[in-house]
Amino acid sequence: MRLLYSIILFLSLCLAEAQSFKAVIQKGHGEAVKSAEVTPDGKYLITASRDKTVKIWDAISGKEIRSLVGHDHTVNGFSLNGTTLATSSADGTVGVWNIETGEMVWQSEKFREYVTSVEYSPNGQLLAVGSYADSISIIKTSDFSLLKKIKANSDRGVGYGVSVNFSNDGTYLIVGEDNRAAKVYATSDWKLKYDFK
Repeated sequence: MRLLYSIILFLSLCLAEAQSFKAVIQKGHGEAVKSAEVTPDGKYLITASRDKTVKIWDAISGKEIRSLVGHDHTVNGFSLNGTTLATSSADGTVGVWNIETGEMVWQSEKFREYVTSVEYSPNGQLLAVGSYADSISIIKTSDFSLLKKIKANSDRGVGYGVSVNFSNDGTYLIVGEDNRAAKVYATSDWKLKYDFK
């Protein structure tokens, strides 16, 4: 009887331990790749896809290292800040990931529309978010709070939503809009400095 209890206890522990493991079969993307970039150190290639995932590849061997799973729709793009990756998705959210562990450390509430673009400032303190909505969101990365909203034109019939990018020194935010315009905002006061039409 004691042996039977020992066996049952052992099997229960094994099952409990087995449930804490997550098996992921590395098989590449199942749909079109929307964005790809090599990390600054040249070690990894990162890809975002319509299959709702981001994949991290060894840039030398071509082996898939990790799959970031957590979005409910196409991952449109991403921005890398050290070991942290921000993703923009057609599910209307921004995800922030630790690329070393594959863990999603933060996910925004849903925006009104698809999120089409996301970009870290060079110092990593800000995250700019472009979408099909009528504004750009500037998020503080220290606590993921909204710092600023900037009006934007995202005429869905003309293009693919608003795109955002910071200048190399972080003094400007460059915005590409679907109305065939590009705008440049100073990050010191978020005022429009240039309007290219």
